[in-house]
Amino acid sequence: MTEEPRFVRLDAAQEDLVREAWDTIDMIREAGLEDTSPDALRKGDRVEKAQTRPGDTHQNGALATVEMAFIADGHRGAFVRFDSHPHIPVFVVEGRVRRVRE
Repeated sequence: MTEEPRFVRLDAAQEDLVREAWDTIDMIREAGLEDTSPDALRKGDRVEKAQTRPGDTHQNGALATVEMAFIADGHRGAFVRFDSHPHIPVFVVEGRVRRVRE
């Protein structure tokens, strides 16, 4: 099930948060923290939300594209762009999304 993209007008504070997310992605890449292990998610991989928690915007089954995966202090995470909000990178921890084959 593919969600239709939602185009929303962001206020200045929301625009700042999106800009900070993209800046964080750049800093992680520059610091060499991208996860390059064989089982790591890769840019462009398709994933779906797998573990929804109360308050989450995206529910189980929501599809996304990986922007980048990283590992820091022994913890894995990724920035993904959900299909419903394709221009907004969202941080997720390992296990909250899983690869899908489309």
